[in-house]
Amino acid sequence: MLPNPTLICIFSQLEVWIREIKLHQLRQQLAVGFEQLDAGEGVHIRNTAELDHFFEEIKTHQCDA
Repeated sequence: MLPNPTLICIFSQLEVWIREIKLHQLRQQLAVGFEQLDAGEGVHIRNTAELDHFFEEIKTHQCDA
C-alpha cells in the first residue's frame, strides 16, 4: 500500500513547524546568554580541569530541577 500523500504533506509541515519552534527557543536562549555576557556575568575557564568542573556543575543542577 502506498503512503497517503496528504499525510506525508501534514507530517512534512509538522516537522517544519517543530524545527521553527526549536530555532525560536534557541534564539531566545542565545539572547539571554549574550545579555549575560555583555553584563559581565560570564564564566572564566582557564584550563581543562575548570571546564570539566563547569560541566559537572551543569549536570548537577539539571538533576536537581
